[in-house]
Amino acid sequence: IFFGIVLTILYTLFKSRVKLTDKQLRMLYIGGVLILAAGQLFLLFTLKTKPYSDCAYVDAAARAYAQGEDYAQAVQSTKGHTTYFYQFPNNWAFLILLSNYYKIIYLITGSISIYAPGILNIALMQVGMFMFYKCMRLMFSDNCRSALGIILMLGYAPLYTYSSYCYTDSVSLPFVTAAVYFVIKAKRAEKFSAFMGNITVAGA
Repeated sequence: IFFGIVLTILYTLFKSRVKLTDKQLRMLYIGGVLILAAGQLFLLFTLKTKPYSDCAYVDAAARAYAQGEDYAQAVQSTKGHTTYFYQFPNNWAFLILLSNYYKIIYLITGSISIYAPGILNIALMQVGMFMFYKCMRLMFSDNCRSALGIILMLGYAPLYTYSSYCYTDSVSLPFVTAAVYFVIKAKRAEKFSAFMGNITVAGA
């Protein structure tokens, strides 16, 4: 039903060629991300998804580090898969991010909620959506096209269903969209210094 509503709105906008001001587009984006966040939080607290598979290994190690172990000890706390981080070193960056986030929570509250990874996940997905919005503003001079992108974002199911599953798929979203944003800025830079600055940030 929801997807049908999204398609109807898209078709209406396409046929009517609605002209949107910058202020109207900003209001649409703000309204859109609030709806998205509400849906994500609803699913997070309703589904109560527990980490499993690769996510569970990283989560266990991150919790061990947050509760006082060093990384050498923490990576052995992966639910019996003691060589996990040696077999999959690509997850070290995610481990460092998640473990330090858990560390802050543990220092403040004395515990780590089952909802903690989902809240981080939603926050990073929202940053990713903000960078997606910034990319559209750079790419399209017609605000109607950017509006279509926002509506498509609202109708994209994984942005909701992934909210309770914190793993590299969704956590990497802000980094990817930010890289795209700075690549676009680099391509449009008129000065070499601006080009190098943007392309360096994109590569980082």
